[in-house]
Amino acid sequence: RYDLALKGLEALDEGEGEGSFDPQVPYLRGVIHSRLGDPEASRAAMVKAGDIMSRLPSEVKEAHLETLLLSSLIDYSLNRMDEAYASLDLYIRRAPGNPGARKLMASILLVRKQYDRVIQVLKPALGMIPNDYRLLTMLGTAYLKKGRHLRAIELLDKAVAQGGNAVEARTQLALSRLAQGRDEAGLKQLGEV
Repeated sequence: RYDLALKGLEALDEGEGEGSFDPQVPYLRGVIHSRLGDPEASRAAMVKAGDIMSRLPSEVKEAHLETLLLSSLIDYSLNRMDEAYASLDLYIRRAPGNPGARKLMASILLVRKQYDRVIQVLKPALGMIPNDYRLLTMLGTAYLKKGRHLRAIELLDKAVAQGGNAVEARTQLALSRLAQGRDEAGLKQLGEV
């Protein structure tokens, strides 16, 4: 399925076709290569997408929400977090109802240890997608880091209840219980990870 998509995208991307000026084509190729387990091809495609995007005037990117979001996704994929954050910040101010953009911004903020800002960015998304494992885990982690263990436990319990492996949520939940002085429950939870 991915191979067929790659062939279609490569046809668009050849020569002077429309794809050679569209950052979406190499971006999608990068995503597909990543899913196929080829990080080198994925990075090369993302670099090409970034090169095309860099040729667009800032005014064009900022005026078109989809292009602004694509720019942030490309920058994030290339580990250009300052650029990704700036685009996401502008995007979220103009389109606050996109929980995916909020989660992406929160992942950058978690790395920066800006936990108050993580909470501020994710709280509105919780109302939109209240059972999203990743959102619950990130928000619970931010509350844990802020010392708000009861709220962290509530969110992380909900994340674990979503099923799946939930290693990250289980680990954060155990740490929150240990920080609360609930050593037996915390150690038991760590043993289950």
